[in-house]
Amino acid sequence: MESLELFDILTLEDDKDYTVACMTNYQNAEYLYLIEVDEEENPVVNNQKIVKKVVNDGESSVEIVTEKEELDALSKIFFELFRHMAEEEEKEN
Repeated sequence: MESLELFDILTLEDDKDYTVACMTNYQNAEYLYLIEVDEEENPVVNNQKIVKKVVNDGESSVEIVTEKEELDALSKIFFELFRHMAEEEEKEN
């Protein structure tokens, strides 16, 4: 897995495709907010995941965040990022 950018498509271990909707750094690690997409790359709104990018021996992969404290903190961070993005988009229109 090379460098990831917004809207890149990833296939996770559940064999579903996800788009990178948002990215952030938290406690010296990179986290991604993923939204499942269908075959035409349309969002499946009811399936989102927060994952941590992990690099081992030069190979990068992602791990789904499951720890409650970490998930709670990241949920708040991503909420603020999405809110800020929506406000910026509103200003442009």
